[in-house]
Amino acid sequence: MASCGGHVNTGTSDAAVMNDGQTDLDSGSTSACNTSGGVRLCGGPQCPALPAPQCPGEGCTTTMTSADASSGIGVCWADLADHGQSLCFACADGDACVYRHADELICVPVAVCERLFALGATNVCRYADKTRYDNRPLPASPAGCPGGLEGQHILCGGGCGDDCFGEPCVGRSPTHPYGICASADPVNLGSVSTCSVTSQGLVRPCPANTDDACAIFDTETADQSEARRYGLCLGRAVCQRAAAVLPGGSHVCSRAG
Repeated sequence: MASCGGHVNTGTSDAAVMNDGQTDLDSGSTSACNTSGGVRLCGGPQCPALPAPQCPGEGCTTTMTSADASSGIGVCWADLADHGQSLCFACADGDACVYRHADELICVPVAVCERLFALGATNVCRYADKTRYDNRPLPASPAGCPGGLEGQHILCGGGCGDDCFGEPCVGRSPTHPYGICASADPVNLGSVSTCSVTSQGLVRPCPANTDDACAIFDTETADQSEARRYGLCLGRAVCQRAAAVLPGGSHVCSRAG
């Protein structure tokens, strides 16, 4: 059994710029190539290219599949609040994840994945629990809270409440109507401890001086390798309590250290 650790890595590498056109779009538009939040898309038969400086930085670059194939549809990462720098460990509630590179899932508003899917890029996004995105909307969490965990800051959404002590509510999807409260890293305040495991064992452990375990959402077999790459370090007792009652499948609590 593998274990976990590390902190959110926000580094990204360069991607090929899609720069075969010059037409600019109003970032406030809700056209096929813009989300309601002002994130612009490019490429394919419908959307013009957005090279720099129309899209600041590296320009609008193509999204990828997990098999390292270009989708042909890109995102202007500079339009995102974090410029597309947050890896898909602890995305904010309501976010999904998109492959900026084959080995790099990035947090984005779910509206970005909705637009990408509508434009034909149907295999570049995942929900926050790492299940494959299929354009089903995020559900409203039920009124109750499983396991009597109301107000315990373990599960979040619906009757469990939204207070995670300022940390993200992670992992809600059509499969998992409730999320899990990410825990603040006791070693590096202001960050969230993260972990990665593989079927062969440990990749990134949780902090050695904690009793944390690696929380990994249970997904379909085809999606489990991605879920294991983006785990959260939680106190072992908290992880086990959440795993026992989380609708949509329990998540793995691998021993840290």
